[in-house]
Amino acid sequence: MKSIWHLVRSSLGRKYLMAATGLMLVGFLVVHMIGNLKIFLGADDLNHYALMLKYRAWGLWGFRIGLLAVALVHVTCAISLAIENRLARPQAYLQSKTMRASLASVTMVISGLIVAAFVIFHLLHFTVQVGPFQKYEKLKSPIAVESGIFETLAPVDPGQAYPDVYEMVIQGFSNRWISLAYFVGVGLLCFHLSHGIQSMFQSMGWRSEASGPLLAGLAWVVAIVIFLGMSAVPTAVLLGIVR
Repeated sequence: MKSIWHLVRSSLGRKYLMAATGLMLVGFLVVHMIGNLKIFLGADDLNHYALMLKYRAWGLWGFRIGLLAVALVHVTCAISLAIENRLARPQAYLQSKTMRASLASVTMVISGLIVAAFVIFHLLHFTVQVGPFQKYEKLKSPIAVESGIFETLAPVDPGQAYPDVYEMVIQGFSNRWISLAYFVGVGLLCFHLSHGIQSMFQSMGWRSEASGPLLAGLAWVVAIVIFLGMSAVPTAVLLGIVR
C-alpha cells in the first residue's frame, strides 16, 4: 500500500500511471471500433455481437466499472500533472515552451475535458438511453444466425426478439446534428491521442532523439485509423450505405 501511495504522490509515478491507463484506453478504443464496424456485416451480426456483450450482465458491469476506474485515474493524473507543471514553470519559460510545442500538446487538458463530455453524451445516447433516446428501448428484432463463437457465448432463441442495435444506430446517426457531434468528438479524441501516444512512449522511456520521428508518425497513424474507423459508421448511415 505504501508503494502505491508513493507512486501516486510522485510526478514520475503519475506519468507512469497516465501512460499505462492511456494504453488501456487506446486498446479499448480499438476493440470498440472493431465492434462498431460489424454494422457493415448486417443486422444479425451486429445484434448478436451486442447480445454477446450483455449476455453475462455481471461481466459487462465489471468491465464498465474497471474501465471507469482506468479513465478516472488517467484524467486525475493528467489534471494534477498539468497543475503542477503550471505552478512550477516561470512565465518566461512557459511562453518560450509554448512557441515550440505542438497545438495538440498545449491543448491536451482542454481537448481531454471536451472528449470526456463527448463520452458522457455517447453513454446517454446509446447506452443509458435517457430522455429522447428512450425510444430505442422499443426496438426489438429476432436474430437469425449460424453457429459460431457468438452462438456459443450467447445462444439465441429463434422465437424471441432482442434489442435491435442495428436499427438503433441507424436511427441515431440519421440525425445530422448527432452525427456532426460524433465527428467533432471523435476528431478531438484522435487529436488528443496524436500527442497522448507520443507522451506515453516518452514516459515509458521508449522515445529517443533517433526514434522520436518514427514514434510520432506511429502515433498519428493510430489516431487517423481510429478516426476513420469510428467515423465510418455515421458516414455510412448519412450516405445510405447501411439502412
